[in-house]
Amino acid sequence: MRYLSFKILVLCILLPPLLYISSTYLVEKYLTYRHKNEIQAIMIKDTTSLLNGSIAIKDAISRNIDSYLEKHTFLKRAGIRLNVTVTTKDGELVYPVFPDQHGPHALNNPEQIASNNFRILKKGLILDVDVAIEGNAPASNALLAIFVMMSFLILLYHYRTGIKEAIKDEEKKAKQIKQLVRLEQKHKKKLDELKKEKETLLSETKNIRDRLKQIKQESTKNEEELLQEIIQLEQDLEQNQALQEKQETEIEALKQKILQYEQRQTKAGKNRRPSLTARRFKSLYKNLRINARALNGYDNLDDDLKIKAEEIIYMLNQDPSLVPVKRKVFGGKKAEKVLEVMFGYKGRLYYRRIRGNKIEILAIGTKNTQAKELEFLSNLQS
Repeated sequence: MRYLSFKILVLCILLPPLLYISSTYLVEKYLTYRHKNEIQAIMIKDTTSLLNGSIAIKDAISRNIDSYLEKHTFLKRAGIRLNVTVTTKDGELVYPVFPDQHGPHALNNPEQIASNNFRILKKGLILDVDVAIEGNAPASNALLAIFVMMSFLILLYHYRTGIKEAIKDEEKKAKQIKQLVRLEQKHKKKLDELKKEKETLLSETKNIRDRLKQIKQESTKNEEELLQEIIQLEQDLEQNQALQEKQETEIEALKQKILQYEQRQTKAGKNRRPSLTARRFKSLYKNLRINARALNGYDNLDDDLKIKAEEIIYMLNQDPSLVPVKRKVFGGKKAEKVLEVMFGYKGRLYYRRIRGNKIEILAIGTKNTQAKELEFLSNLQS
């Protein structure tokens, strides 16, 4: 679960029941509408036989609806309950007809039957169809299984995406640690060279001192020059010792940086440091000033968009007239002119001219973050 966000997990848990409830409701509404129209069309087929008293209207409606329901028995097997009721506008029940129900439809006189049929038709018939999907039935279970499978596929997709991102982060961390280790080895090598140089200087100093002693014994005329030479050599020795101490301090600082970096990586694997990008841009593009917002936006781009964005940055540094401007985002009598440039189809870069004939890159992002970039530029103008 470490590769799944809490929001995705909650969504996948709540999605199946919510979709099941809503889809069940919609299916019931659709089936109700469909079967009501179909039953309405076949409920009374032959009005002539009703008006001449050949058959009672209740019997005709009962026969037609029962025949329709027999053709749709698969609905019952699937757990879909289809209830049909036909009444007149004043509430008289026409369908279903119960075996012990007695009334005018049971008359044998064709004239009375015809009269009763006409009376019921004159009142007007109301068809009520109620479709309900039963719980724990094949239809409802099939719907629920589909939505559970959808939720599972969403979980699986996000889990695999999270694993891929974690692998990329680990590879990046290993690469950075490797670079720091190489740098440490380089400084160690330099320190060894300084140590050898120190030993050489110490040996030379000892030789000079011995020589000076011998020369003093022979003559005192060159004592002042020899003392100056010794002082100079001692100063060189002190400088080398200071340089050696500095190198040792730098190596210790690098070790601390590696330790701190590993600790930060374990606590926040996805935190990025834009300082490397900022230093690189500052070194390469002398004619540009790049806003911190633009640096963060650049770091959040994928590799392909980073290449396209740096093409635009390079052209702005060399010759801004080569850059195809899409539109002017802000500008007027008082407001500064901010221009928008597209790159890689969905990439966006915003810049303006500043004093000293330089360019300031204000923001870098994509079409998805365009609203946030424009809000940032609007606040910058105000």
